[in-house]
Amino acid sequence: MKYTVAIVDDEHKNLEILAYYIASYCPQLEVVAQLSTRKSAIKYLKANPPQILFLDIVLDEGSGFDVLDAFDYSQTQIVFCTAHDEYALKAFRYQAHDYQLKPIEIKDLINTADTVIKKINANTYPANDAVGTLKNQFHSGSPKPKRV
Repeated sequence: MKYTVAIVDDEHKNLEILAYYIASYCPQLEVVAQLSTRKSAIKYLKANPPQILFLDIVLDEGSGFDVLDAFDYSQTQIVFCTAHDEYALKAFRYQAHDYQLKPIEIKDLINTADTVIKKINANTYPANDAVGTLKNQFHSGSPKPKRV
């Protein structure tokens, strides 16, 4: 069985490299979309939510978080791939499966693919209402917890 993957990154070279790594080292994954703008990503993902989304944080206009806010990702495993380590906590508030810093290490990509596939096969996704609750808490301005 092949698992569908979409990649969102505003740098064409990064799209090509990640797609090549996935095709070469994760044969159980199939890249069905490579999207380079926030707008094109939102349009595609609303109509075709993949099983796995590799998402950059800093995009042409806006961010990967804007993309997540615009479509229902409750049945999608999110893997952030970014050069910015300062967004890690926010990424996990969005129920991200993983957070990989560029340049992507092949062994890390393979490990992530294996664990994501296990989650998909176990039907382990954030519930729709849990995602909505998390988004509301994050955007509400309510006091942030002092510890996790």
